[in-house]
Amino acid sequence: MTTRKTAKPNAKKATKPKSKEQVTAKPTEGYAGHKTGRRKGKVHELFDTQGAEAAWTLGLRLGLKETTLRGWLATWRRLSKSKVNEVKIAA
Repeated sequence: MTTRKTAKPNAKKATKPKSKEQVTAKPTEGYAGHKTGRRKGKVHELFDTQGAEAAWTLGLRLGLKETTLRGWLATWRRLSKSKVNEVKIAA
């Protein structure tokens, strides 16, 4: 029986160096700093305009998991409360 030599599991593949265009290109910013066209930006925008229930429904339609939506909505809810508190303190 012969043994086979296989590549090391942690071996790195050789890659081409990136061109200047690839290095300097920045992704376009969408709503609230999310990448343009991503599900998170769409859900966040709807959360700010129509509320949590509408954002929840859209998120489920887009195929997001409930746990993901809970985390996002909780974060945005906390952020919106802190913004309200900042306005009250400043006024």
